[in-house]
Amino acid sequence: MRIKIFGFILLLIAGPGLMGAPPPENITVAAGTTYENDISTTINDIIIMNGAEVKGDLETTTGDIYLEANARVDKITTVSGNIYLDTGSQVDKTIDTESGTLRAREGSTIKGDVTTETGDVRADGATFEKDIRSRHGHISLKAGTHVDGDISILNRGHDANLPVVEIYLGEGVYVGGKVTASHVDDHVDLNMYEAQVDGQIDKVTMIGDDQDNEDDEDGDGEEQDGECGGRSAWSKSIQYHANDEVYKDGNAYKAKKTSTKKDPTSSKNSKYWTDLGDC
Repeated sequence: MRIKIFGFILLLIAGPGLMGAPPPENITVAAGTTYENDISTTINDIIIMNGAEVKGDLETTTGDIYLEANARVDKITTVSGNIYLDTGSQVDKTIDTESGTLRAREGSTIKGDVTTETGDVRADGATFEKDIRSRHGHISLKAGTHVDGDISILNRGHDANLPVVEIYLGEGVYVGGKVTASHVDDHVDLNMYEAQVDGQIDKVTMIGDDQDNEDDEDGDGEEQDGECGGRSAWSKSIQYHANDEVYKDGNAYKAKKTSTKKDPTSSKNSKYWTDLGDC
């Protein structure tokens, strides 16, 4: 494992190990601080806290990467680690992942291309200043997400048994470029609901444009039950125990240990929940 960490951050990460204690679960850049170097790890999660800035690249193998509100980094690369961008966070260059899922919240910005192999891309009100590219991962954009570039499904290999890739463009979504697949037999379904695409739509199958059924919410702002494989919506008033499963914001979660009021979508609570991915 290679970690380029110095100064204050070194004390947070390496200090306990010097005393013989087990290594910490996360690599954390403290809120409001600036770190000038790359951070590279294998199994650890990386958390860039509120308003912190990393003037370098973040790289993990299996560890997840969390950018909290208004955090900023240069570039993100993972193998199977998931990537979470909170409100106001920014990635100045590219995001690349093989099987990890990217979730970008309202007000987050990615200035470079986003590329995945099997990982999904999910965004609610985010801004993508360049292209979104995937080979086998689903793409779901909602709540006014803005894409200046293209949405492209890369060459999938001409296999008749390929699973379908789904692209969903919800209400208020804008795509300035094209929505295309590499070949007509790439098994790509496009579902649009009150979205705008300025460029060409090519080599994909339009499957509907009449109703937005995803992530319905009740009057309290929580998703209704029955939307996620029979799981119940997470509630701050319920105590959860190991192996309990819930959903929130279109994602399913499995409890690692007993908890109450530990929101599974918060990066600070990753030790309580396992992200199971899209419902």
